Amino acid sequence: MPSKNKTGGYCNNKIYYQGREEAAQVSQQAQMERELMEEEFYHKNEEHAIATRSYQQAFRDITGLNPDHFSIIRAQYDIENAYLEGALPYDQFVHAIQLRAIHVKQILKGEGLSAKSNLALNYGIQQLYQHPNSFLDSIHHTTITVPPFSYQFEDYKGEKDYENIFTEKLMRTGKGQCLSMPRLYLMIAEQLGAKAWLSLAPQHSFIQFTDSKGKLLNFETTNGNLASSSWLASSGFINAKAVKNKSYLDTLSQRQLYAECLSELLLGYLQKFDYDDLAEQIKQRILQIDPTNLRGRIIDAGIKRQIAFQKIKAAGRPKESDLHNFPDAYKSYLDMKAAMDKVADLGYQDMPPEAYQAWLKSIEQEKKKQANRELNGRIQQEIDQLKRLKSTLKPSKIN
Repeated sequence: MPSKNKTGGYCNNKIYYQGREEAAQVSQQAQMERELMEEEFYHKNEEHAIATRSYQQAFRDITGLNPDHFSIIRAQYDIENAYLEGALPYDQFVHAIQLRAIHVKQILKGEGLSAKSNLALNYGIQQLYQHPNSFLDSIHHTTITVPPFSYQFEDYKGEKDYENIFTEKLMRTGKGQCLSMPRLYLMIAEQLGAKAWLSLAPQHSFIQFTDSKGKLLNFETTNGNLASSSWLASSGFINAKAVKNKSYLDTLSQRQLYAECLSELLLGYLQKFDYDDLAEQIKQRILQIDPTNLRGRIIDAGIKRQIAFQKIKAAGRPKESDLHNFPDAYKSYLDMKAAMDKVADLGYQDMPPEAYQAWLKSIEQEKKKQANRELNGRIQQEIDQLKRLKSTLKPSKIN
């Protein structure tokens, strides 16, 4: 048996080899832990990719559309189908819109109006929001009465059920709110070949169309009536900047509407997932198409605010006057300020929930005002003139 020598060589060798074995075990354990972490990271990424697949597809589809000439029907479908994880059949969605377009044509035919008149087409769509209408069911050869679309006052923001803001649910239930109701109007108009535009107000949207003289008029889908710009601005949260920059109360161009659709896609995504690379791509596309898009700017400012707070916290929460001593935190702080300034420059003001509730309650009151009755009466006179004009045409020229 080997014995310990004076220099302790045997013990040293034993310790050496034990150390090598322990080091190998530690290295092997570290390698196993790295592999487990990589595998867990891979699985998480794979699960996230699967979970977000419908949004990835919707973003690709909408990005493939021409921002200056696209189908609002297709874009709105992609937005809602992404949230529903691909469970919404496209033909079913389109058929529901086509059915409403058929209803409008029946209204026009019943009232002796030409479907070639843009004013008449808008008038016909508006009847769907104003009162019950009777329609002929050509398949079952029966007459059915369809109630008007009505405002859903409960959970109108979709905080409990996000689908409350979807046009699919509006078509299915007859109830919607200030996002879904104007979008459905636009989709029916597209199906009919009518011209109408989306317009925005704080936390609200409505429709604009032209009368027979080309003058822009406002149609409030939530109460089924024409509305004055003064009432739409009466929330008190539309300032001079917003008017100057046309952030509110102005018709959206196709390009602006496209960006607005992308912003709805992003909001739906953020309802389900954290802000990530895909969310960043969508946001960048929004601001590339329309740098003045309020939703895109607000989301951008919110994200930069979070980043700035994280960097400032990591720097030990220095005073604002000392931030320049911490370059990383200071840069993120300046980025946040610049993003918030852009939102303010567009005229955005945060509208408290109680203020919006009060404004909503004024919807029914507005319908009863003399100015509103006169406005609706004037359009009715124009519609009556169109009826008389058509009645004088020869049968061969009647549409």
